[in-house]
Amino acid sequence: MDVGILLILFIVGVICLMYGVQGHSSMRSRTILTVAGLACLIAATFYFVLNV
Repeated sequence: MDVGILLILFIVGVICLMYGVQGHSSMRSRTILTVAGLACLIAATFYFVLNV
């Protein structure tokens, strides 16, 4: 298992989720960031589960 890919997915997911929830931009861009963050976290979870 490549830990670098897992770490990048996790960090990108958390950052997108943070900016999506606490951002001061428009509702549309906050929604896109939130969905992208959740997608990255779900992808990191699947990557971890399938490669352990």
